[in-house]
Amino acid sequence: MDSDIKIALAARELAYGVFWRLFSEEPDFELLKTLQCEEFETALHLIVGEGAFDEDCLEGLVGEMARKMELDADGFLDELKSEYTRDFVGPDKLPAYPWESMNIEGDKSLFQDCTIEVRREFVRHGLQPVHHGSVADDHLAFELHFLFKLTEECVHLVDEGGSAQARALLEDERSFASRHLLNWVPAYVHDFQKKRDGSFYAFWLGFLLELLKADHGLLGELIDEMA
Repeated sequence: MDSDIKIALAARELAYGVFWRLFSEEPDFELLKTLQCEEFETALHLIVGEGAFDEDCLEGLVGEMARKMELDADGFLDELKSEYTRDFVGPDKLPAYPWESMNIEGDKSLFQDCTIEVRREFVRHGLQPVHHGSVADDHLAFELHFLFKLTEECVHLVDEGGSAQARALLEDERSFASRHLLNWVPAYVHDFQKKRDGSFYAFWLGFLLELLKADHGLLGELIDEMA
């Protein structure tokens, strides 16, 4: 197997693992350290391409995180925990709703047809969200976790010589991203950034959107190379 393919898969595994964690629960020091590490930045650049990200914005955000942690790490973490609760949990109205169904269905309701479709994909691959039953399956974090787990399995398959099975999983990932994440995350990010422009999570959602768009193209290239 081409080493470039293995490097690309490893970058995708790291990136989706971090973004899944970022939007699934309150941050901790381990997450903040990962967001600042060189390996994560390298993974983003590998997927999106040099110059595609706003380099000044990314470097400024990471630098500001480092300065705040140096000055008052505990206070900074508490601030981000509060921000996470405000933006993703409530009890006040959220700036935007991190569920696919609430971004594509006219009545802004949970548990719509797309939710069932997402659940079927999870089940088909033997996956079930940790909070299944209490949080709708089409939550942003769950959909990112799905891509992470399939990529994780791809890495394992490639290491074991199962390139055909790995290619099939990449095709499933690309199809899922087309039919789901890329179908609603742009609107969600737009609405979120209108309400929380300049905030920690608004910045990272912007980077996530660029990642999803670029990764769709990268998946096509990987699928072709593994044919």
